[in-house]
Amino acid sequence: MRRVAFVTMAALCAAAAFGQGLLDCMDPDVLRTLLMQGQGQQLPVITVAVPAELSALKMPREFAWIGSAERITGKVDATTSASQVTAAWRTSLAPDAAQAATATALTASGWEVWPRSGAGLDVFRTPAMQTWQDACRDGKPVNFTAGAMDGVTYVRFTIQRNSNYNSACSQRAMSARAYATGLEKYMPHLEMPVDPATGMAARSRGNGTSSADGVVTAEAEFALKDSVGNVAGNFAKQMTGQGWTPDANWSGATTAGSSWSKRDAGALIQSTLSVTAVDDQQFTAALRVIKLQ
Repeated sequence: MRRVAFVTMAALCAAAAFGQGLLDCMDPDVLRTLLMQGQGQQLPVITVAVPAELSALKMPREFAWIGSAERITGKVDATTSASQVTAAWRTSLAPDAAQAATATALTASGWEVWPRSGAGLDVFRTPAMQTWQDACRDGKPVNFTAGAMDGVTYVRFTIQRNSNYNSACSQRAMSARAYATGLEKYMPHLEMPVDPATGMAARSRGNGTSSADGVVTAEAEFALKDSVGNVAGNFAKQMTGQGWTPDANWSGATTAGSSWSKRDAGALIQSTLSVTAVDDQQFTAALRVIKLQ
């Protein structure tokens, strides 16, 4: 285990005093997951210790522990401060696989893990976009996410200490149960297409999810310079890659789309993907998923 215990910036790297940049001599894993994350009133205290709230968690062998950091976020009273704790692991797994493995580890270690907030909220997303998930044990919540940076996947937990956030256990559990549809596990993850004009992936300018009568619809708005047929075709390739079987497709001057199906344990899941060109640079996309049997 690498030692990453630092208390003040002056103690982070003595070599900085000899002309080397302070951040240049720090462990990149610490920079990406502990030092640069979160906000607080002062510099974080970084340590190799696993937070007490996660002491019962047994992560899979594919995960390597990095460390944890605590930041003071405010005062509760004259003698007590509220703080946020970040804990981090690294792995060679892809972000989605790492997030799923973390959820499984939490469940096996006694946590109740809730579906990602908002069914299908992360259907349309930019590459390396991180989505948070909540878990609760003994009345205390944690949330976690997995994201990639420079070819490495990092799993980060956040824990709120001495704050009203603990009430989120009951509140979020009720919310998760109220809005769960059973379709969450079927929702695909569709990365935004690359803009030919910039070479960069388009960024969503807004997304949303609705569910009613066993139907889940995810929507997104984004901008890029391309044809509506190319945009719909990009999403269609990703649907195929995620195990959906094509049924039909269409492409017109301002709209394009396709319909899909998937079988799981005898159930037939059907989806319809549509893309609309609002103008020559503005698009909306919608994915509708329903379980027929």
